[in-house]
Amino acid sequence: MVRHINVADLHNAGHNARSRRIGRRLDWIPGYKIAVAFFLSLGTNLHLAAAAATAAEEDQAQAQAQQPTMSSPTSAPSSEPEGPDQTIPPLTTYLAQTTEDKISALRLIADSIAQQRQVAARALIFHPATLSAHILLLAAISHLLYSTPNDLPLVLTTAAGVTMAALVSVRWAVQEYLVLAERINFAWLRRACTISDESEGEGKGEVPAVQDEDDEIFVTKFGDEIIGTLVARLLAGDASRKKRAAGPGKGVLRAWTVRLKYRRKGVGGALLVDGVRLVRQRLGQEAGVVWAKDHANSGRILPAMFNRLFERREERARRMLAEILLAETEAPEDEGRPQQKGKEREEKKEKEQLRARKR
Repeated sequence: MVRHINVADLHNAGHNARSRRIGRRLDWIPGYKIAVAFFLSLGTNLHLAAAAATAAEEDQAQAQAQQPTMSSPTSAPSSEPEGPDQTIPPLTTYLAQTTEDKISALRLIADSIAQQRQVAARALIFHPATLSAHILLLAAISHLLYSTPNDLPLVLTTAAGVTMAALVSVRWAVQEYLVLAERINFAWLRRACTISDESEGEGKGEVPAVQDEDDEIFVTKFGDEIIGTLVARLLAGDASRKKRAAGPGKGVLRAWTVRLKYRRKGVGGALLVDGVRLVRQRLGQEAGVVWAKDHANSGRILPAMFNRLFERREERARRMLAEILLAETEAPEDEGRPQQKGKEREEKKEKEQLRARKR
C-alpha cells in the first residue's frame, strides 16, 4: 500500500526540531532565560498600560458627552479688553498719617544717605588727583623692584596689593555716611534746622520746631510701595521772620528722595510739585518754600574737591524748586487772563456797535 507523505508536514517537523535544538543550545547561555522573562513582562505591562489609558479616555469622552451643556458666567468672554493700563497700580502723593508710612519714609531717607557712599567713593577713586597719585606710586614700585624679567611677578603682586589697600582705604574714608544714615529717626523730625542761604535774606539761622511737633512727611506710593518722600517743616509767619512783622508762612524742605530704581523717571519732580502745593494749602498761597541748609543729604565727609557731584545735584534741586515756585505763582494769573481778555473783546465789540449806529 502506497502512503502519501505531505511535504509541508516534513518541513514543519524539520523546522520544529531545528528550533528545539537551538533552544537547547541557548539554554546554556548564562542569564538568557532571565532576560527573556524580563522583556516578556515589560511588553505585557506596556500593553496593559496602553489599554488602560485608552479605556480611561473613552470613559472621559462618554462622560463629557452625557453632561448637559451649561453656560458658566466665569467662562463667558469679557466684553472689556484687558489692556496694560488696567494692571498698572496707581501713583498717589499724600500726607503720611500712619506710623507705618512714616517709618517707611524715614527708612527711604536713610537708604538715600547710605547710597551716597557709592557716589563719594566713585568721586574719590576717579578724581584726577587720586589717579595721578596712584599711577606715580605704581611707577615708583616698578622702578624699585624691577631689574630683570624674573622680577615681573613680584612687581605685579606688589602693585595688586597696593591697589587693594587703596580700595580698602576708600571704603574706610566713606563709611561715615552710614553713621549719618543711622541718625534719621523720629527725633530727627523735631531737631532744629538751618534755612539755606537762598532764602531771600530772611530768617537765616536755626529755626526751632513749631510746638515740638514732627515735620510733615509727604509720600508718593506706587501701588502698596512707598517710592518717594518729601519732609517739610511748616513755619508760621512770626516763626519764619522772627522779630519782624508777621507775614506769610514758610515751608522748609528737609529731605527729598526717591527709591533708586524709580529715579530719572519724573517721580521726584512730580513729588516736589505736589509737596509745594500741599505746603501752600496749609500755609497759604503766598507762603515761601526753601531748602534747609542742613537737609538730610547735606552731609559731606570728603574734602570739598571731591564733592562737586553733590554740589551739582544740590544746584539742580534749587533750580528745580525755583522753577516750580515760579510756575505755581504764574498759574493763578494765567487763569484770570482769559476772562480779562474776554471782557476786553466784549467792550471792543460794544464800542464798534456804538460807532456803527452813530454812522
